[in-house]
Parts: sequence; structure tokens; C-alpha cells
Amino acid sequence: MAVSREPLAEKPVLPDSRFLPFALDDLQLDRSRYERTIQAVESVFPSSQVHYEFFESLFNDDAVTKITDFVGVPAKPGNFAKRINSSPLHMPITPKDFAEVRRVLDPTYRYCAERFGEAEIKAIWKFC
Repeated sequence: MAVSREPLAEKPVLPDSRFLPFALDDLQLDRSRYERTIQAVESVFPSSQVHYEFFESLFNDDAVTKITDFVGVPAKPGNFAKRINSSPLHMPITPKDFAEVRRVLDPTYRYCAERFGEAEIKAIWKFC
């Protein structure tokens, strides 16, 4: 299956918005378009060799167990209370910025809801 590389719509930049130009940068969007990544992975690997977890629900023993079971290694409990290399949000996100990014990434949100289940996606992505 070929990965779609349609050109993006014109990127509106709101006055005084530092977040929006960053969020709508092609590199950032490429990292966020899960449907494209999934299509690329599945064009190379059979489904029996692929396991998906989302960052938002990754840091717990259940997710680690799913991954270690998938690859066939023993799970070890993690220390998920300890945050390493975390950084605070430095850019305020205006409601207009939020709405625009949400609009641009709507195809990704819809794809993931269809693929992984709407309830699971809404539980981890509150903005869907």
C-alpha cells in the first residue's frame, strides 16, 4: 500500500502565535500523521510482526507487558512515577491554534479511531 503524500493545505499563521508555525511545520506534521506511518510499516511487515502502542498510554506496566509479550521477553516492573528528561510547556496554545491543529490532523484522528477503536482513542486523546 502506497503512503499518500498529498500537499498540505495552505498553513494559516495567526498573529503572535509561536505554537502554530511549529505545529504545522512539515516535519512536525510528518511525525503526527500516524495513518501514513502505519501504512508505511504495514507495506513492509506482516501484521504478525507489528505491535502498536501510543505514547499517551505507554508508561505503565500493562503496556510494557503487552510489548514484552509481543517480542517474547520477560517483563520487568517500571518506575513510571520518576520523570526523566521532561520539560514544561513553553508555548501557550490559544484556542484558535488548538482548533487549527485539530482541523489539520482530523484525518489522523479519524483513522486512528477507526483502526484502534473510538473509545480507546478518545480516552488517550481528549481533543478528538
